[in-house]
Amino acid sequence: MVEEMVELRERVALLEAELAESKEMVEKERNLNSERYESMVKSMNAEIASEREHHQKLVIENSNLLSQLQELQTIAELKENNTSNKNVIEMNGDSNLIPIDDN
Repeated sequence: MVEEMVELRERVALLEAELAESKEMVEKERNLNSERYESMVKSMNAEIASEREHHQKLVIENSNLLSQLQELQTIAELKENNTSNKNVIEMNGDSNLIPIDDN
């Protein structure tokens, strides 16, 4: 009976050691997973920030290009108006306009 108690205590001690080892392994794995997750989140946040910055630059560039296009359209309209005005002369302050024949 004493022998059985000693064996049981030894077995309990072994099981407790195994349990402690398992808990330690689980904790290490949890920490490793947590570090991986944090690293992944940081990486994704950096990528999102980079994409946001790139998007903002594209928006500014697009706005600048749109402004340039509008300026060019205005210039083209002014040139067109100027060309059509050159084809017409006003006589003696009169509002009668006579087209000029370029031929």
